[in-house]
Amino acid sequence: MNVVDEYSRVRVTLGFAAKNYGFEVVPAFASEVTVTSIAHDVRQVHPGCLFVPLGHVDRRQLEAARDAGAYAALVPPEFRNEAVDLGIPLLVSSANPVALGKLACDINFDPSSCLATFAIAGDDDDEIHANVLRLADFLHMLGNPVGVISDAGSTSLQRELSLQYPLNIADVQHALSVCAEDGAAAVVIALNSATLAKNALQSVSIDVLGVEQTQNESNSGAESDSKSNSESEDETESKDAVSNVKVSAKTSSSPLYPAYSTGMSFYALRQRYGFSGREHAYCVTRSAESDELAELADQIGGNDVQRHLSLSIAMVLAAGVRRGTIKSALRVSHELH
Repeated sequence: MNVVDEYSRVRVTLGFAAKNYGFEVVPAFASEVTVTSIAHDVRQVHPGCLFVPLGHVDRRQLEAARDAGAYAALVPPEFRNEAVDLGIPLLVSSANPVALGKLACDINFDPSSCLATFAIAGDDDDEIHANVLRLADFLHMLGNPVGVISDAGSTSLQRELSLQYPLNIADVQHALSVCAEDGAAAVVIALNSATLAKNALQSVSIDVLGVEQTQNESNSGAESDSKSNSESEDETESKDAVSNVKVSAKTSSSPLYPAYSTGMSFYALRQRYGFSGREHAYCVTRSAESDELAELADQIGGNDVQRHLSLSIAMVLAAGVRRGTIKSALRVSHELH
């Protein structure tokens, strides 16, 4: 079976959606109809889908979705009377990305809850892509099967995923469910507009959010980081650390490390993409500690590679992995090279 073309088989009825998210079912007797996936594009509709058109809604779209096997469609209240005679059950609701995210999450069995989910933001897409790949490689070095969601190339473990960018709510939940079904322990997401549409991460829990520092910010933050470095190390050693080299972001009780002033607001990113995070969460950046650990790795690739590795180390530290574990993995990697 090609898992990329399959959706999680979670039983969600129209009545369940109405009860939990405030939708109206039309006709009412269709409450027991079960939907097994969500599609925003008629070309992606399969039997069992809930068709949720984005933007303009018209009768021809709904007819095409019905003919393709959609079990129901989500329409705005103003379109209800026109759609009621199409011969397909309806969920009636005004545009609500939060409710739609929760519904997509339920249909796909909340995949982000069983994955350590990392996201990387920044002002330059090339830097984001480089940091995504470096973090995925580093997590793999620590023994974690990894998935990647990025417009530069998405993968589930070693398998490429065929996705249309920018991804919407249903696309992201489906991609995460594929990674979870394939046995991934962690997923790295590129947090940029080329990869993700607005609100695409509704009902996705991000464990660690990393942001690339500029050179000026790195210099201005060096002194403050040096002062807090010993405190951070003590805090890291006292965390509920993993017993092996695998990350365990879902069970770590550690807060995210605070970032320097990067011009990249955690809350602005959350407002745009809709993800959830732990209370008092911050954007993670490189630190003197992560720079020091990165120097233990092979120097092939130059300063840029070391800089990207440093951010990866800072993010893994924030996920609750011990400094000593990271040092051991880096030394082994250096010796192998």
